[in-house]
Amino acid sequence: MNPIVAQISNYAAIIALIFVLLNIQMRGFLLAFLRVRTSKDKLVMVRAWKVNERTHSTGRIEEGFLVYKSNKEKKRIALKNKQGKERDGFYRALGINWIDVDEETNAIIQNSIDLRGVEGYDAIKNEHLHTRALYRPALTSTQDKILILIAIGALVAAGIGAWLSFQGLGYEKETLEIVKGLGEQIKTISQNSIKVGI
Repeated sequence: MNPIVAQISNYAAIIALIFVLLNIQMRGFLLAFLRVRTSKDKLVMVRAWKVNERTHSTGRIEEGFLVYKSNKEKKRIALKNKQGKERDGFYRALGINWIDVDEETNAIIQNSIDLRGVEGYDAIKNEHLHTRALYRPALTSTQDKILILIAIGALVAAGIGAWLSFQGLGYEKETLEIVKGLGEQIKTISQNSIKVGI
């Protein structure tokens, strides 16, 4: 077999496996979404609400009815109510048309919530919250930062010393002197910072 064909088939198999696993993880949403997206607004994404779960499938508008499959059985819901008025259940999200359906009552869930804007927010009244957020105190003090940097420096020096001693380069005495010198410097810095009150 040609190596290029083998590599292409391997990549295609990996991509197909990832697609199948994503579709299983999303409970069929990915395949339904792609079908609706490629149908050029001929199909509708149906979100069926059940008691304890939510499923997605594709639906079609036929002669005033929404026709879709749920658990491999075909369902039909009238788009007009008993008064003959068109139901307002369609909305657009992710570039496709959606409709929500209640499986218990076999009815369309109406879009009665107005999400055009937020009312009742007074910026002047809540200005102190923004001011407090901007001028909040630092989470760690300067002394804590200095001690953390000193501890990190000591650990790095100890690591370098251990590495040199394991290498057997004969730097054990110099390494011990460096570590002792660092220890004395840390001791004097911490004593001075306690006296000054940082």
